[in-house]
Order: sequence, then C-alpha cells, then structure tokens
Amino acid sequence: QRWFMDNRDLNREMASPVELTPMFQKPSQRFGERLLRRLIDHVDYLLDLHTATTGYTNGIYARVDTRHPRAAELAAALSPPVIVNKPPADGSLRAAAQAMAVPVVTLELGSPLGFEAHIVTDATAAVMRALAKLGLIAGDDEVPETVMLTSTRWLRAMTQGLATVHVKPGDQVEKGQTLATVVDFWGDQLEDVTTPVPGVVLGHIVHPQVYEGTRVVHLGINE
Repeated sequence: QRWFMDNRDLNREMASPVELTPMFQKPSQRFGERLLRRLIDHVDYLLDLHTATTGYTNGIYARVDTRHPRAAELAAALSPPVIVNKPPADGSLRAAAQAMAVPVVTLELGSPLGFEAHIVTDATAAVMRALAKLGLIAGDDEVPETVMLTSTRWLRAMTQGLATVHVKPGDQVEKGQTLATVVDFWGDQLEDVTTPVPGVVLGHIVHPQVYEGTRVVHLGINE
C-alpha cells in the first residue's frame, strides 16, 4: 500500500527536503526519511518489486536508469523479458536510492491483490539470477533473452464506455494495430484504441469501464 496515513503516495515522498525540520515534515516525509536513513543507506543494491495499480496488470519488466553502470548491470543480471531505460520519478524510492549511490532497479510484476503462479515463478528465477551474478548463491549460465527499450507510453481512451483489450503483456505490436476496443453500454462500438508506434505491451487495464483519458494500454517503445 503506497498511500500513507496523510493520504500521500509514499513513492513520491522519498526525497524529503533536508532543510525541513521534523516540525515541518508531513508524516509520509518522516517515514520516507527514516526508511532511507535506517535501511537504504546501509544496502549495497536495491531491487524494488512492484505490482500494477488496482485495476491494471503488468507483465514482468525492469525499469532502470542505464546512465548508472552498476544499476544497468543489476538489470541485465535479472534478465527479465523487457528492460526499459527510464530515469526515476522525483520523490520515488528509486530516485532517492540513486541519489545515495545505491544501484537500484524496479521490477514490475503482474497484478495487485492476488497471486499469479507464472509471475511468482518467473520473478523468483529472475531474482535468483541476479543473486548468482552478485556471487551470493550458485547459479547456471543460462540467461533468457531480453528486449531493451528506451521509453514508455500510455494509450488512453478518447471516449466513455466499456473497453475490451485485445493484447496481453509481452506482445509485440505494430504501428496502427488495434490494441483495444471501446463500446457503449448497448454494445455499439465507439472507438478503436490503436498504437501510433510499434512497441511491446507492458501492461493494460483489466476493469472494463473507461472514461475520456483513462489509461488503457501501456507500451514500451524505442524513441
């Protein structure tokens, strides 16, 4: 659960300004500062495991800032199906760890509020590969293929209705391909959600109801 008692997203409160005294810090900022000082400051590597937000699903993919060689090496050691070169968001745990010179990778994993056997199995294998690469456990030399991407883009609904997604995480898609369809409550088609660029599906909505601007399909792309 990322939302703290003060209704703030903890993963945007991890870079509390150092000049603020505790009297002026929000509860989420205090928690973030203590997490960084008491834990993150003492680790050699950080692997941050995420699921999609409620109502969405992800495949397995890593986000890493490849300008940092040790973080890039950690992502490569995981060998997930997809690695996205993406600088961290301000205030995120990844940004804070990176500022503390801790190599950090975020690994996105499936859906929230449940267990998905194939996600658990594949993610465990990825973590074991990374631990073996770091010399912490024994491992074999077999490494799955990984697709490297440079950016991500959300495709959004332009109308209000019910969405049916026609792709799944990991699918490679072509420019102009229809990835989802939106219909009204009587089943009449309102729009096709098409991609303006080729890419790889990283995740998508699972709840059918959408409004104008709702995120429908998350693409990894090369720009």
